Amino acid sequence: MVRRATGVSVAFVAASMALLTSPVGAMPPMGSMSSMPSMSTSTAPPLAGGINDSGTSMSIVPMGNLNDPENTFFQTFTSRSDSSWSLSTPPGIATNGGVTLSSPSNGAIAVLPYYALHLSALSRLVDGVSSQDGEAVTSLLKAPSAMAKSPHSGAFFLVTTKGSVLEQSGPTQPFTTVTSLSALKKTSAGKRCGVQAITGIAIQSDESLALGVRCAASGTTGVLIRSGSTWTGSLTSKVGPCAVVRIDPSGAGVVALVRTGGMKAALRSIYVKGSSVLLSAPLPFMYSTLRSTAVSNEIGGVRSDIVALAGTKHVAAAIMTPGKKIKAVSSVLPLSTRAVVSQGTTMLASASLRAFEISRGKATIQGLSASGTWKTLSVVSVTIPYGSST
Repeated sequence: MVRRATGVSVAFVAASMALLTSPVGAMPPMGSMSSMPSMSTSTAPPLAGGINDSGTSMSIVPMGNLNDPENTFFQTFTSRSDSSWSLSTPPGIATNGGVTLSSPSNGAIAVLPYYALHLSALSRLVDGVSSQDGEAVTSLLKAPSAMAKSPHSGAFFLVTTKGSVLEQSGPTQPFTTVTSLSALKKTSAGKRCGVQAITGIAIQSDESLALGVRCAASGTTGVLIRSGSTWTGSLTSKVGPCAVVRIDPSGAGVVALVRTGGMKAALRSIYVKGSSVLLSAPLPFMYSTLRSTAVSNEIGGVRSDIVALAGTKHVAAAIMTPGKKIKAVSSVLPLSTRAVVSQGTTMLASASLRAFEISRGKATIQGLSASGTWKTLSVVSVTIPYGSST
């Protein structure tokens, strides 16, 4: 069964794009099309963003000298049960290559390789804090959903930079290959979508493995689910060639943030449960850049995707819930905002959004007030290890 939300109004799209490209009270021209960033489905997803899971929220942001990759270090911040945010970056490891994580409450965090390194540092997470007994694993894909942990068996699944999916059944067990891009291309589901890359992974509540992929063909969601030894893909006529930006467990299924490419670049939040597909309306973003992605707590039903879009002067946030209209946050943020995430254990509302503005080693955390304006909640200073990149 395929269902979809009603379309986004022209007024909403125009207002959103004006917020992204204009200072408050002014609406200058968009500028030359030649200066627009590429919006193809193969564009790498941003690592910045976060997860709100079982009362624990985590945010990932780049800090330091963001114009110099060797002096840009990704940091994580954690908040438990609506408390203040504190630095939670795994110690002793250079984070120039980025950070990715699964469930903050009982998942894992991985520091991605940078430059000549070919290994990732993986450690367990408990209530948003990484354990000290980490391990070196093969190079993980640079994506927000590069790994997943089964909440029941404790098994870990990783997507590697070489296009393989690996499984570790226990902390001391070796990783074994579950599937690979070349194997998926030979399956009926892979052929139907014209699979080009594996972009993310999630574990459903029934232990089924779900993969986010990039599809060259139209008519699929970009989500492949393993049932026994068979991979299946849900169908929808509403999506053309697409790429899953991030994929997360949600209820008895998964919620995937999907990007479609070309001159009509857009985002959709899609809930997949078996053959049932629930879509949000499309959010056009051809005049902006996807700055960060986050997923809300799933209390109250299907999770929501939270996106931050950077224009030429401002950053705007939007809440995308499958089956519902897109909710744009009317108050824009400074261009220094690197991530917008949710915090709290109740149903997602705009008031639960938190924005992280970054100035070298200072993170200013903003929250929405009752009047709908952003207010500073706290400022966290981080000692950036300039010159220590590996």
